[in-house]
Amino acid sequence: MGISLGELILILLIAFVIVGPNDLPKIARAIGKAIRSLRQMYGEITDSIAATDEKQAIDDIKAEIKEVKTAVNSYNPKNVVKKELDSLNPITEIKSELDSLNPVTDIKNDIKSLNPLNDIKNEFDDVNKNLKDKKKQK
Repeated sequence: MGISLGELILILLIAFVIVGPNDLPKIARAIGKAIRSLRQMYGEITDSIAATDEKQAIDDIKAEIKEVKTAVNSYNPKNVVKKELDSLNPITEIKSELDSLNPVTDIKNDIKSLNPLNDIKNEFDDVNKNLKDKKKQK
């Protein structure tokens, strides 16, 4: 998109005719300053866009690093190994089965059923009930 020599001569000739020889240097300086300021603004905009892209890339990398740190910190091989060993430990299974059986309660119930005083008390209660029933009938 460059300007060829013929196009440049044509532009200068038209400017010379329109503006005149006295004002042509002033207008050329003004056009040069305008082009320079436009190039400067364009450079600042492209630098700003590049800086924004770089900052966004850095922020993305920081976020990924944070996620990896979180994942690494939450992974504890000691806990994983302990959990696996506990699941393979037969003592743990036996203990849980014994806890579910609760032998103390079973023994207490057996002792209560074998106690002869309970039988005597039950017979006494039955006799007492029969006597009360007979009194009511009279």
